[in-house]
Amino acid sequence: MAAQKKVKLLLGDPRPAFRAGLRLLLSSEKDVALIGEVESADQVVKKVTALKPQVILIHSQISEFGGRNLLLQVQRNFPRMRMLVMVPSEDEEGSIRALRISTVQLVPRQAAFKQVLQWILQAETNGATAVPATRATATSSKSGVDEAEGDSLLSSRERQVVELVSQGFKNREIAQRMFISEQTVKNHLHNVFDKLGVSDRLELALYAIHKQMQGGLWRSPSEISAR
Repeated sequence: MAAQKKVKLLLGDPRPAFRAGLRLLLSSEKDVALIGEVESADQVVKKVTALKPQVILIHSQISEFGGRNLLLQVQRNFPRMRMLVMVPSEDEEGSIRALRISTVQLVPRQAAFKQVLQWILQAETNGATAVPATRATATSSKSGVDEAEGDSLLSSRERQVVELVSQGFKNREIAQRMFISEQTVKNHLHNVFDKLGVSDRLELALYAIHKQMQGGLWRSPSEISAR
């Protein structure tokens, strides 16, 4: 029996840390081939034309003018290609849903990597279905933060929270494991988002995994349960 072909994926995102983290995660996936990356809207059509991916995972705000016009252009030019669109807020979800592009599937900010991977692997399905709207909380973001500097800015408790987020635990579960309140967990996450310049849990988890694989400054497992 012939071996199953890998799904060809193009990544479109302006955040270098996010692209690096996702690249590392996908490197161990035998069914997905990350064939290219773009960081700005003006590169998307050129890359899709040249590389012919089956799926593009793209951030909705890759364009400074908003990604909606870009999505419509890609859909017109490449009607068979599926687009997984990462959205940072419910307002953005609503505006993209209004476009009614059948090949677009929304990726909410809370989506786990396993779920995103499953959507990527559905490249052979006909069309795409937008995921249900989810509750999202806007967080502040800053660009250009050096990763090593970001690590040094985190307190030991903040690093514990990041570690647990990267393992897929929700706020309530993190609070139970760290013997703190759920509100304290939210406060830690708000501070971490601001210090590292990330905008959602998925990007934070990818950042954490990236640092772990490079021997980053993360505490030992025993510290996670320390009071």
